Amino acid sequence: MQQTNSETNVSRQNPITWVPSVYFAMGLPFVVLNMVAVLMFKGLGVKDSQITFWTSLIMMPWTFKFLWSPFLELYRSKKFFVVTTQLVTGAGFALVGLALNLPHYFTVCIALMALIAFSGATHDIATDGVYMAELSKEDQARFIGWQGAFYNIAKIVASGGLVWLAGWLLKHYGGVKGAPEDVMHHAAAQAWMVVMVALGVLMLLLGFYHMRMLLKAESVPKKA
Repeated sequence: MQQTNSETNVSRQNPITWVPSVYFAMGLPFVVLNMVAVLMFKGLGVKDSQITFWTSLIMMPWTFKFLWSPFLELYRSKKFFVVTTQLVTGAGFALVGLALNLPHYFTVCIALMALIAFSGATHDIATDGVYMAELSKEDQARFIGWQGAFYNIAKIVASGGLVWLAGWLLKHYGGVKGAPEDVMHHAAAQAWMVVMVALGVLMLLLGFYHMRMLLKAESVPKKA
């Protein structure tokens, strides 16, 4: 009887508790690496040619993610990869923030962002896999709007909210027009450090949240 009650509780787990948040987590790394990182490096004084080349290069995993997609079927579950990649991405962004104060910060940040890109692309594969595997066709159609809406909200949060926060923090740390170059660089490094660490914490929290929610969702029986 106890097992039956447990199964009943699990079956009542609504996809609304994880579909929006999973697709929100999907959108953040892509937008940050594709758009926000460009603004960050530009504010830190990195040359445009370097920014263009390296940020384009680190986006390649999203283009070639189909190459390792079949291998995800051979090890653990898709839920495992969703949670793991969110945690890896969160730790990666936090380390990017901390690396901004290093002498060779650009090299370190690009290396970390390459790892985040691979993790983010893998997250995309696993997330779509969970969505298709755990939801009936009826539920897939029902939640497609939530899926797209929260992916777009992630874009707004990243390209709008995070950039605005960085600008506000830049002024807070003394990065005003006419300030010496070293002062501007220090202020920009501090501002973006806070933003990247905060983003990392957010991704880690999403990872821990989905560690619980997707565990329940994984056992939900599909409707015919």
